[in-house]
Amino acid sequence: MPKEVREQIKQLQSELKNLPDDTEALEARLSEASENIETYDSEGIDTFIDDVETEIRKLEVEYPQLTSMLNQVMTALSNWGI
Repeated sequence: MPKEVREQIKQLQSELKNLPDDTEALEARLSEASENIETYDSEGIDTFIDDVETEIRKLEVEYPQLTSMLNQVMTALSNWGI
């Protein structure tokens, strides 16, 4: 995974820890992806993308800046071919 994407994921994880709401599911998914995404098959990548998009929809109203960061990660992954 490109260094840029890893850094964005780490920044997201840091931001999520500062939120008062329940974001453990998204934090766990990002952590798993940052460590294992190179080993995902196409089904695993599709599942990851679906999971993150679901979390984005949950957060976008209340945390627009965080949603923007998540979208940047998704764009970077897309540019990487995922």
